[in-house]
Amino acid sequence: LSDEFCQQHLHEDYAELARYAIAALSRKRPSPLRSGRPNTWVCGVIYALGQVNFLFDKDSNPHMSAADLCAHFNIATSTGSAKARQINKALGMDRFDFTWALPEVIDHFSMYWMIQVNGLLVDAREMPHEIQEEAFERGMIPYVHADRGKSQAQLAKRKKTLARYDLYRQINAEQQSRIVADIINEEALEIALRIGLLQTPKELAEKSIDELVPALDLALYATDGEGSSILARELEAWPKTLNQNERIMFEAMSHSLFSIFEVVGKHEIAGLVMRDLFSDEELWVVDRGLEANAPDGLKIAIRLINPGEFWMSTGGNVILDENMLEEIRQAFPVERGQHPHPDRLAEFVFKSHFARSHND
Repeated sequence: LSDEFCQQHLHEDYAELARYAIAALSRKRPSPLRSGRPNTWVCGVIYALGQVNFLFDKDSNPHMSAADLCAHFNIATSTGSAKARQINKALGMDRFDFTWALPEVIDHFSMYWMIQVNGLLVDAREMPHEIQEEAFERGMIPYVHADRGKSQAQLAKRKKTLARYDLYRQINAEQQSRIVADIINEEALEIALRIGLLQTPKELAEKSIDELVPALDLALYATDGEGSSILARELEAWPKTLNQNERIMFEAMSHSLFSIFEVVGKHEIAGLVMRDLFSDEELWVVDRGLEANAPDGLKIAIRLINPGEFWMSTGGNVILDENMLEEIRQAFPVERGQHPHPDRLAEFVFKSHFARSHND
């Protein structure tokens, strides 16, 4: 809905910001998107982004009134405004945060570039390169203005990378969904009871697919004694008419990696640099939601797949505190550079997570 509206009435930069905002809202726990109509949420997201980017200012290009925006989505202006306030609060979105600003707004809104140097308020764009670099590293300015040409080249590559990621994400979701219906009442149910996600079989009917993801993760990706998973066997049985991108995702999903990772920092093109705490290997991970929400130093148990030049997430994940990390170290005392069996690691993490949830 947001893509369609932005393409018809705004532009691609608005569409990209809207996707980021929706991804960030989706990853909230609990996500506010679980209630309410999609068109109301989309209107609220664009309304909130419009406030940051002067959409309602007649001198802006593009320009649209709040009333026209809400009318397009068949909601009252007061409803759109209220939903925008809810989104602003959830995402910390305001006019002085360049995270949600359009490139052209960042370039021309001087407030995004004002920093203090020796107690004086100055425009970072007029300062030496090393000061710009330090301000950027501290998150005080959007980018190093002195390297603006380079940033534009990276932006182009970023858009290309994210477009490929979106395509792979769609294929990944479709391939998993085709299998889930056949396993949810047997394999997934048994695993959900085993890891403590469910206490009784009757609870299955009360859970959404999203809530069952940890059990589905193990049901789909865990391997048997011969090293084969349900997902791999199902995919192999599909007709040989898969296109190239579908085959790439098929291969990636058949060789997934579940491990414990630390977010090292942002990747220069798109996504995050994450370090496997068992192997010490650093991976480039593209994930819209994680990029928007994961701080440096975050420890997370997550399943990754590699469809090409980057890695991406699939299945379940658990954010880890120091107590859980210590439990994992004690349960899997492997030497540095070695890796525990991913199925046993995943089951341990999920079981420990739900045990803690029930105790809380």
